Amino acid sequence: MNIRNSIISAIALLIGFVASAQTEMAMPDSVATKTETTSTEATPLPVAFFLPAVFDGYRLFEPIDTAALLTQKSDLPECADWLYRQNRQADFLARIKQNYLINNAKDVVYVASTMKRPPKKFDGKVDPKKRKVEVNVDNVDLSELSTDLNVEMKRRNWLHDFNGSLQFSQAYISPNWYQGGNNNLNAILFVYYNVKLNQNFYPNLLFDTTVQYKLSANNAPTDSIHDINISEDQFQFNTKFGVKAFKKWFYSIAVDFKTPLLQNFKPNQHVLSAALMSPGELNVGVGMTYNHVNKDKTFTADVSLAPFSYNLKTCLSPNINPADFGIDPPHKTANQFGSSGELKIKWNVVKNLTYYSRVFIFTNYDYIQSDWENTLEFTFNRFLSTRIFAHLRYDSSVPPLEGSKWKRWQFKEVLSFGLAYKFSTKAK
Repeated sequence: MNIRNSIISAIALLIGFVASAQTEMAMPDSVATKTETTSTEATPLPVAFFLPAVFDGYRLFEPIDTAALLTQKSDLPECADWLYRQNRQADFLARIKQNYLINNAKDVVYVASTMKRPPKKFDGKVDPKKRKVEVNVDNVDLSELSTDLNVEMKRRNWLHDFNGSLQFSQAYISPNWYQGGNNNLNAILFVYYNVKLNQNFYPNLLFDTTVQYKLSANNAPTDSIHDINISEDQFQFNTKFGVKAFKKWFYSIAVDFKTPLLQNFKPNQHVLSAALMSPGELNVGVGMTYNHVNKDKTFTADVSLAPFSYNLKTCLSPNINPADFGIDPPHKTANQFGSSGELKIKWNVVKNLTYYSRVFIFTNYDYIQSDWENTLEFTFNRFLSTRIFAHLRYDSSVPPLEGSKWKRWQFKEVLSFGLAYKFSTKAK
């Protein structure tokens, strides 16, 4: 009943416009164009609002600017301005009726397509020259109103997001090219899968899990021992679970794990530089997470603060020096306790341009380890995309690189183009 009263109050705002339009219709053109019309007496609400609720179909309305509703002007001549206002009022009343029927389905008594005797359909035609409105009364065509009442709305408790791509870059240089150079072929594989709990149904819970794998390989014409060089090989698993504390904050526990899967060698040497669990990193943090999604759902941000955090580093391969990863030999693992923080951003800049960013910091109050990953992806269509990836890393536990400005800083940048496929489910 409160909703119906709200609707009637909203319609009352239009009564003045209806009355003024009727006043103009009764005036000669010369008077209507020069005289400011004023409301005379209240116009009764449409009869349909006092009859049993009948659902007669669903219309897709264009968004309206409610702030400009009372000041918006017509492009028609002044003598026909009354027609513009009448049409606008009819459209607004139709919106109110449809919103009420959808939001108060329990009050819907009839569905037009299932009624034994279909309602009448009124078709009005306006002749501005004669200033007449011709109204034709026809029976409603049931085929236009047919609705499948047996459709089952499937509830989506889990939202999935998959993104896979295989991208290439290739260069051929003739032997007599004036600047010299080498032929090369690069291939980049990227697989990303995310599943999270639909917070429309579970607003007090947070569950988000991501599995991704990146592999970048290229031929090595300058390597006398190896034909292929692996520039990136990383499997990463991230999961987060939380219970709502207040507003957009959750008590949470987060787990991050990453490791290479393949063996990689230093150029022109039989010396391993990486292998499975060498290095391996595991971080478990307990704290709070802030989750934000803007109104248009084009920007999401997750901020996690874990004052209690455990970090594990591993180097299980006997052929790799653990000191390269901040582990004191002869140990193969390093256990550290401290605090960590993480920021994750996803921003749909425009329709086909998406920016991803992740910042992770861990400290045991003796050293600092941090990663800043940035990805800018432009999708041409569902099967073609280009991606720029930049990764900046700092680890104060590893030896500084002598003779270089990078010291303990590490940086990687990749530009790629190629095949891509993605799908996702939206919240309902």
